[in-house]
Amino acid sequence: MGQWHSPGSPGAAVGRPTAHRIPVGPGAVPDRLGRLRPVALRPVALRRAVGTVALITREPAKGEGDDMAVDELDTRILRLLLEQPRTSVREYARLLGIARGTVQARLDRLERDGVITGTGPSLSPAALGHPVLAFVHVEVTQGHLDDVGDALACVPEIVEAFSVTGGGDLVTRVVARDNEHLEDVIQKLISMPGVVRTRTEVALRERVPHRLLPLVESIGRAAAKQRPPSQAPLRPPPSTPPRPPPPSDGGR
Repeated sequence: MGQWHSPGSPGAAVGRPTAHRIPVGPGAVPDRLGRLRPVALRPVALRRAVGTVALITREPAKGEGDDMAVDELDTRILRLLLEQPRTSVREYARLLGIARGTVQARLDRLERDGVITGTGPSLSPAALGHPVLAFVHVEVTQGHLDDVGDALACVPEIVEAFSVTGGGDLVTRVVARDNEHLEDVIQKLISMPGVVRTRTEVALRERVPHRLLPLVESIGRAAAKQRPPSQAPLRPPPSTPPRPPPPSDGGR
């Protein structure tokens, strides 16, 4: 279990975790010229009809969530983006049986609405020489949350940070070269003005990698159930034909 460390106390990290891969943007979005751009999706924008899907976010406003942020066709497009990131817009349109302009217009709207949030490659901190992954909880003095948050953004080993409920005020995802490096990062956090103490939990193994495809598929099934009876269902994309066997050499 993690331990709380106050300023001036040794924040030693215990245990050596295995290497981890932290995806930061699965999939890719082709632009208008068909060039590939990796994509990141924002779960809070993938709202269900019953509310807002999010892990750490605000409460939905009155009336929010009554309409789907994405429909069945949107989820089909997003699924192709995640499963076949190196495919062109023209090929997506062929697989879905719709016009290329429709696919491009949907992609533009998904970006504008914040469903597709960013572009960039998917990097592995472990392959970058930082195989140690830890979650550091930070307790902050009252009125200094924003100041500490700005200070955390200046630490390159912190790849994510959230303000949270429960024990502590902030939780950060930290990567490091080894346990000694992790301790140096923790001591840097403890020395920040406004930080009362920290608690560190070292990850041992990644059990569920970052993914959004199951969420997209679930939202697509919910959207299909809301389809009016008079509306024809979307046809499934054609399956990829098996590759032909290599030509026989005639037994030679």
